[in-house]
Amino acid sequence: MAATPEYRPYAGYIEQIQGLLDSEDYEKAYEACQRSKATLLLSPELHMLAGYAAREMGDDELFNLERVITSACVRGILDTGDGTKDEPYVVSVTGDEYFILEVLKKTFESQELVEDGDRYMDLIKTTDGTEIYFDITKPYQNLQKQLFEKSDDTDE
Repeated sequence: MAATPEYRPYAGYIEQIQGLLDSEDYEKAYEACQRSKATLLLSPELHMLAGYAAREMGDDELFNLERVITSACVRGILDTGDGTKDEPYVVSVTGDEYFILEVLKKTFESQELVEDGDRYMDLIKTTDGTEIYFDITKPYQNLQKQLFEKSDDTDE
C-alpha cells in the first residue's frame, strides 16, 4: 500500500468524507471511502465512517461488514507492537493514532516527533501520564518525498 503512487497519507481524505457525512450526502461519502482505500485501506476510522454511511443508506449488510473490518483494523494496529519506543504501534496514516487513543480510552495531551535511527515515531503523551509511541516511518517518508518533489517543481 505505502509503495503505490496513490498512497497519500496527508491528503485529508477523512476530513473530506466527514464533510460529506455532515452534509448528509451518504452515497457520496461512501464513494469517497472507496476511492481513498489506496491510502486508507488499513485505517479503522475509514471503515467506521464507511459503515456509518452504509447504515444511513439503509444497507445493514454493508454496515455490518464495515464494522467487522473496523475491528480487524484496530486489532491489526494493536498487534504491531505494545506502544513502547522499542515496539511502537505501526500506522499507515497518522490520524489512526487518535483513533487508537480513543480505543485505549486515553486523552491526548501532547505529541512530539522522535527520530530513532531510520525510524520516525510520534510520541503521544496522555493526560494520565501514559506515553504511547506510533511508528510513522512510512507516512513520514511519503510526506518528505512529496515536499521534496514540490521543492523540485518550484526550483524549475
